[in-house]
Formats: sequence, structure tokens, C-alpha cells
Amino acid sequence: MKISKKSLINSFEWRNDGEFRNILGDNTDNFFEWFRLNSEKYRFNKDIENFELPDDYKPELGSCFKNSQYYHFFHEYDYYEGFTALISGDIQFIIHAFNVKNQNLADFTYYSNIEKVRKWLGSLPDFHVGIKIPPDIMVEVFNRLGIDHDETRTSNSLSISLLIPYYIINSGLDWDITSYASPIEQTI
Repeated sequence: MKISKKSLINSFEWRNDGEFRNILGDNTDNFFEWFRLNSEKYRFNKDIENFELPDDYKPELGSCFKNSQYYHFFHEYDYYEGFTALISGDIQFIIHAFNVKNQNLADFTYYSNIEKVRKWLGSLPDFHVGIKIPPDIMVEVFNRLGIDHDETRTSNSLSISLLIPYYIINSGLDWDITSYASPIEQTI
């Protein structure tokens, strides 16, 4: 299935994720095109009865950025940001962070809260689409914000999206990262 820039933008508008538009300004269309061209798609495994967490950390629904950053830093999973997708009539994208290891999706937030996800979305997602955020970019953004990434184990301070900072840094845009201090809320 081809992912269109229009369907991504419409999902942002539907979810009222205006913070992305406020930060990107005139670069909004370029961001969506960059995302569409550089993202990777992973099928959501709906047969997850034997899923086990690698430790005693319990991912909370609504904290996908924190949860996925935790598994990146403490269990060496790749960190991705993008969307979870539902196909029911029109395709619907929901902003989401997740992990990948050995080309396999590892969505600890959803897998640990599967019944809540099913209730909230009405079904399980069909796939995830996202961009791998390089570890050096993650650390650079945290350092610029004055956040110690070791806090992911205990703090909500890292419940922030890194996709926009990655796009801005990757594109060589001039941007005061300190203005990007508030977390994106209402994601799962």
C-alpha cells in the first residue's frame, strides 16, 4: 500500500497535532514528503500471545516515546518514530513511537496493553510506518535540551518526540531547539 502525503497530513489535522505544524511552519510540506520517502513500514503482529518483556519495566499506554526510548537505551532496540496505521475505510495514521530489532517490529507500548489498545482504537493496528532516529541524534537533542537520557528509566521528562528535531537537524534548518521543550501529548 502506498502511503500518500495527503493521508498523513489529514491524520495530523484529525488528531489535532498542531504542534508539528507550528514548529515546521513553511517546511511542513517538505517534512511530510521527507517522511513519506524515507520511512519504513512494519506489519503489526496481531498474534502476540507469547510476547514477553525483556525486564520488569511496564510500558504505559500514552507514553510511547518514553517506552520506546527506554528499550532503545537499555535493551539496544532501534528507536523509530512515525505512525501506527489502521485501515478501516480511509487509512488513519496515529503518531507513535516504537522499536525495531532485526527488522522485526517490537511495540512494547501496544503489546503490553493490548486490550486497552483494542478498546481505544476499536481494533489492533494494521502496520506501523516510521523513521529510525539515529542514536547520535537522540543524544544530541537530549543534550541540547539539558536532559540526561539515563532518566528514561524513571522520569517522564523524555516523553518527547524526536522526529521533528531529527528532520530539522537532517535538513540543515536553522532552529532554536530550546523552544521544543513541551512533550507531544495524546499519543499511544
